[in-house]
Amino acid sequence: MDNNIGEGIYAEFGSMFSLVGCQAIRTKNIKKLTDKQREALLGLEEPHEVTIAWLENSDGLLRLRSLVDCGRWRFMDSEGVITTIPSRYAHVRQAVDGVAIVVMGGFGPASNVYKEGLIDTKGNELTPIKYDSIGFFKDGVAEVRIGRERGVINNKGELVEPLTAKPNCSTRSQFVVDGEAAERVFNIFKESHFAKSHNALGFNTQIEFDYSDGVLRIEERTDANSLVAEVLSFFVGYDHFYSLTEYYEDGEVLDCELHDDEGKYF
Repeated sequence: MDNNIGEGIYAEFGSMFSLVGCQAIRTKNIKKLTDKQREALLGLEEPHEVTIAWLENSDGLLRLRSLVDCGRWRFMDSEGVITTIPSRYAHVRQAVDGVAIVVMGGFGPASNVYKEGLIDTKGNELTPIKYDSIGFFKDGVAEVRIGRERGVINNKGELVEPLTAKPNCSTRSQFVVDGEAAERVFNIFKESHFAKSHNALGFNTQIEFDYSDGVLRIEERTDANSLVAEVLSFFVGYDHFYSLTEYYEDGEVLDCELHDDEGKYF
C-alpha cells in the first residue's frame, strides 16, 4: 500500500484507522499492540490489512490479510511470530478462545458450496469444513448448523450437543444509520462484497442496503448471527444506530426486538 492510499484510508475513516509504515491498521485499540508486534508489522515485505479491533478478547492475536498475495490470511501473536493460514480458506474470522472459524467455498453464485469449520491458531483443522454456519464462541462453546440440524461444539471442535433437527429459525432485521456516520458506513458497504451480490455471504444470509437523503438503511435476513449488527457496533457503536429485528420459526414471527426508544424510524 503506497502512502497516498494509506492517507486516503486515514482521511476516510479518521480514528478508526492508523498507519504503521505502509500497513493499514483498522482498530480502536492501536495502543494495545506490543512492541514486538509493531516491529514485526514494520518488517512485513508486502502490505497487509491488519485487524486488531477485538484484540482484548482474542488471545493477543492480530489477524492479517495480505493486500497483494491473493488475500492470504495470517495470525501474529504477541511476540510478533506470524503463522500463515493455508490458502484454501476463503475467509478467516478473528480467533477467540484459541480457535478461528474459517470459510471454504465461494460467495454469491457459488454459495451452495459455502462451508465453515474450525482451526486452531496454528492453522490446524479441528473440525471438518462441513458446517453451514458456526456461531460466536462464548464460554468455550458455539452453536453449529447443517441444514435444519443444530448442535454445539467446544473450542476443541468436539460436539458437546449432537446435531438434531430443530425448527427452521431465522431473523429479519432492519438497521438505520443517520447523521455523520451514515455516509461513512455506506462507503464501507458499497466497496464490500455485499454490493456485488445480495447473497454475498452464503446462502443463509442476504443483505441489501440503500443510502438516500443522508440516511443509510440496511436489511438483513439470516439464520445465523447478525453480521450487520457486529459491523455497525464496531464502526459507529451500539447506541448510534437504530434497529428492528423479527425472529421467525418455520416462517412465523415469534418475537421482535426494537432498538429505537424514541420511535424515530420504527
